[in-house]
Amino acid sequence: MLTLSTEHIRMRQQAADKEEALQILADILVADGLTIPEYLNGLKAREAQTSTYLGQG
Repeated sequence: MLTLSTEHIRMRQQAADKEEALQILADILVADGLTIPEYLNGLKAREAQTSTYLGQG
């Protein structure tokens, strides 16, 4: 199971749209050595099924 720590948090990230937000997320996860570049394809496939979001703000 993937475990994130405070070192993985990036503040003040901005994206013009969902596509860019997914790209930023994937780039960060790859840079931190937590996944491979192809992970972005999985993110996009998941979002095509149903949108994910953070609850309560």
